[in-house]
Amino acid sequence: MLLIKKIVPMLCMSLFLTACSKFEPIKSDIPSSTTEKTISSEYLSKTKTEYCALCNQAGNTLLPLYAGQNNLGIICINTFDISPISINRYDDYRNLIEEPAKSTSMNHNSFGEGRMVTSISPNTDRGYANVHVSFTDDRRINSKNVESLLCQNFLNTILSQTWDTPYGIGIINFETLEVKLFEESVSGFSFGDYYIHIDQRENNDDSESTELNLLVFYCPERYK
Repeated sequence: MLLIKKIVPMLCMSLFLTACSKFEPIKSDIPSSTTEKTISSEYLSKTKTEYCALCNQAGNTLLPLYAGQNNLGIICINTFDISPISINRYDDYRNLIEEPAKSTSMNHNSFGEGRMVTSISPNTDRGYANVHVSFTDDRRINSKNVESLLCQNFLNTILSQTWDTPYGIGIINFETLEVKLFEESVSGFSFGDYYIHIDQRENNDDSESTELNLLVFYCPERYK
């Protein structure tokens, strides 16, 4: 009887370990080369680096006003419309303001019929922001527009980070000039010192617009 009591637990443990050994992390079915091949075949930019809206901050955009700040912004890569998410505050000399604001604000930007509309409410003292984004014309990337705005290197870099068909709207890191496009199947991601949670709203009417609610957290590494 004593022998049976010892054998049964050992047998159960053996079965448990055997079952666990069969579980592996789910890996993507998309080969790493597939994305790069798709990008090179669909988007071929002739824009030189010196004329790139990201590399050289060329053209008539708002990017030079915010470049270098440890902040994010909503960006349309089809038009380079930008709405800043100013969680970290800066003075006119680009110095970080390290004192409480003791107030909140809301910034509303509309860039024209069918184009991006944003409402941004940052809480700078707590380090987060509520963001609402809606758009119609920019549900897809406009190849002609992006090829005239971005050089091939930056275009490849942006699109190589997408899993599915991305929107023409995304988020830009003003400190690093990295851009991450929103996708229907992606509900959140880390981006530099930030984490972005995305809630896509379902339209109950016949509207063709896409609406996203974002919760943006400033959460730099605690220990380095």
